[in-house]
Amino acid sequence: MRRSNSVNIKGLKDLLIEIAKKVQEGKAFEIPALFIWGPPGVGKSTIIREVAKEYNLKVIDLRLAQIDPADLRGIPFPDKETKRLVWWIPEFFPKDGKGFLFLDELNLADLSIQATAYQLVLDRRVGNYKLPDGWYVLAAGNRKEDAVNVFEMPDPLVSRFIHIEVEPDLDIWIEWAVKKGISEEIIAYLKYRPENFINIKPNRVSIAYPCPRTWEFADIIWKLTKNVETVAWAVGGPVAADFVAFLEVYRELPDIEKALETGEIDFPSREKTSMWWAISTALGLRPKNQRHIDNVAKILLDIRKNFVEYGSYILNLILRDGERGLMLRKSKFYNELREAYFDSLL
Repeated sequence: MRRSNSVNIKGLKDLLIEIAKKVQEGKAFEIPALFIWGPPGVGKSTIIREVAKEYNLKVIDLRLAQIDPADLRGIPFPDKETKRLVWWIPEFFPKDGKGFLFLDELNLADLSIQATAYQLVLDRRVGNYKLPDGWYVLAAGNRKEDAVNVFEMPDPLVSRFIHIEVEPDLDIWIEWAVKKGISEEIIAYLKYRPENFINIKPNRVSIAYPCPRTWEFADIIWKLTKNVETVAWAVGGPVAADFVAFLEVYRELPDIEKALETGEIDFPSREKTSMWWAISTALGLRPKNQRHIDNVAKILLDIRKNFVEYGSYILNLILRDGERGLMLRKSKFYNELREAYFDSLL
């Protein structure tokens, strides 16, 4: 059941964009601090940096779990003129400018260091230091259910944040993966085995485990080594073995290039779902010109009645790519496709 405060990574980005606009106006202090919850590797930190870059904001990544409580307050130093102790501000605190002060992995810090964050989060100050108006405080952390050794956050700190949870969304990830150039086989496999998109179990047999971040790593190491067995280094042995077995399906694919040239293809029986996802991914990612797109459109119209799930997937893969999507909209079959797959285009 989806939690009332949960969003996918796209929803998180939309929220951060609105916050970034306020930060640019120098009104970060008007917005309560945000805590982003979610499993490891779902993209919490990445999307923060991405939005900051788009809006020309700085990011200070402050890992409280790696510092001493006294480090936040600074170092006392005697002022000879006033005969008082003054506090030297830690170098990691911003003096001016605009950006995100990001307390990543906050709930990995023990309770003593979490307590020092109370004043920083709510009052935007620590001791004599005051956070500039152009800086926004936000934090991120994993949940206990993610099999991560986190500390329970004390209620006074919890109440100083607004809270959202980022839930993994395979379709949103595929949209990113297509633009990133992630291997076609990985995308097809995850449509076939969505339960292996993210799977963090405390009693797993492998150190590595599958999540959005490690699937990207799997793609990188596979391309680097040209050895599919190295995928296990990123996503763990059991999932990698299943992926390798899935790759056998690719050796039995019908001639995709011929289908792109003719608009005809021999589809397998409905029961062969692994083959269907492999063919669908290939048809969605391999078209290179208008003729290819028109022929895929013909195939989509042929399967619209009995295999709409796969047709919708192919259609969305094409539309997610700027160049292929533009060619599809120029296709003589586009209006007919819109009618046949209306729900997929909403």
